[in-house]
Amino acid sequence: MLAKVWELCVSEREDDRRRRTVAYSLGRHNGRLGHPDDWRPISVFAHEPGRFFFHRGRLIGGLNGGTAWSWLYISHLWVDETYRGQRLGSALMARAERLGREHGMLGAHLTTASFQARGFYEKQGYSVFGELKDMPPGETLFYLCKRFQ
Repeated sequence: MLAKVWELCVSEREDDRRRRTVAYSLGRHNGRLGHPDDWRPISVFAHEPGRFFFHRGRLIGGLNGGTAWSWLYISHLWVDETYRGQRLGSALMARAERLGREHGMLGAHLTTASFQARGFYEKQGYSVFGELKDMPPGETLFYLCKRFQ
């Protein structure tokens, strides 16, 4: 019988430095296969007008994501409840997509749950290409994309 040559260790900390090592190591491996880790973070923020030239008002919406492997990924889209229904979400999406096009991306992709904003994304031109039932339990997670070219 062969001796075990490893020890497993669990961490539930976001700030564990080993998480970065794992991501970096996978990126190096993918790079050797011809697909380098070219992740570039992108965020778009919306603020209320500030009272002074150098001051931004309260944050009322934002979009987080990034580009990698010729695609824009949208990880988070949030609009303050008092500003919903005023096309702010659409403006945030349009600005992120414009950035994606400027960076030569093929399209954009994202996920949304059945209790979130599938209809909103479909109105923006996104199509469902997959789903995962019971994520979270009793709901469905939808995978959507939109091609730019």
